[in-house]
Amino acid sequence: INNPVVDQAIVEIENTTESLDFNFVLYDINGKIVSKVNPLNRFTGKTQFTIDLSNLASGTYILTSQAGSKYRGTTKIIKS
Repeated sequence: INNPVVDQAIVEIENTTESLDFNFVLYDINGKIVSKVNPLNRFTGKTQFTIDLSNLASGTYILTSQAGSKYRGTTKIIKS
């Protein structure tokens, strides 16, 4: 993610292991869920998707990603 973003964040994912389902949740800085992003169903390789942030206030958000029980990550998104 190239921070800061204005209305959309482009997320790039690379899965080099096995085909897994990825789920994403976007939180505000206080830990409140503001969006559940459509999951990516079983894929390997590189892919990208866009998150629409146009309805959110400027600030810092945390995007969490999870692929089964094998992977969990977080990414900071700064909306200007």
